[in-house]
Amino acid sequence: GVHVGDPADWTFTISNIGGGNLTVESVVTEGDGFTDNMDEGFVLESGASQEIMVTFSPDAPEEYVGSVTIISDDEDQGEVVIDLVGFGFLNAPVITLSAEAYDFGELFVGDTGEWSFEIGNNGETDLNVGDITVDGMYFSIDEEGGFSLEPGEVAEVVVTFAPEDAGEFEGTITVSSDDPNGDAMVAVTGTAVWYPMIALDPDDVVDFGELYVNDLGEA
Repeated sequence: GVHVGDPADWTFTISNIGGGNLTVESVVTEGDGFTDNMDEGFVLESGASQEIMVTFSPDAPEEYVGSVTIISDDEDQGEVVIDLVGFGFLNAPVITLSAEAYDFGELFVGDTGEWSFEIGNNGETDLNVGDITVDGMYFSIDEEGGFSLEPGEVAEVVVTFAPEDAGEFEGTITVSSDDPNGDAMVAVTGTAVWYPMIALDPDDVVDFGELYVNDLGEA
């Protein structure tokens, strides 16, 4: 196949293997996407040859059919037809992620942190996003996948970190698609700590007893 927008050339040679001059009256290329470099006929002396260049320029991702017809004064093959077949293609979808990792930092247990990233399509055909999954305790996402992105289009995914216990946590978000390179992943991490709590020692009631005014008491 030939990439849409990038013409490809093919060259063939017409030769005169006879004894006299060969008059080529015309070389005509037909079919959408096909052209040649010949504007008029020519004469070939015995043993001479002429190169003909055919250019294939697809403008859509589809199959093209054409032909080159050579008219000459050859008594046996006055008309020679060469069949042409070509296929135009666009590059496959290419998934992009606005980030490959994120650290939520330190949160208190019971608090919630949010962060978002974008899934994009840097290819030339639609990107079909399959499942979007998250693996890791206390991490969640707001998007399950199952959508398509046109070339240049993006979609946002919101990631939430809501720890219910103290510790260091990590997770992986996996985005499956029809990108030939396979799944794309985002690594997420976060730390949770307990809220600060004041402690008194002793923590019971202190009774100073009965004191006269202006006297000092000690616990």
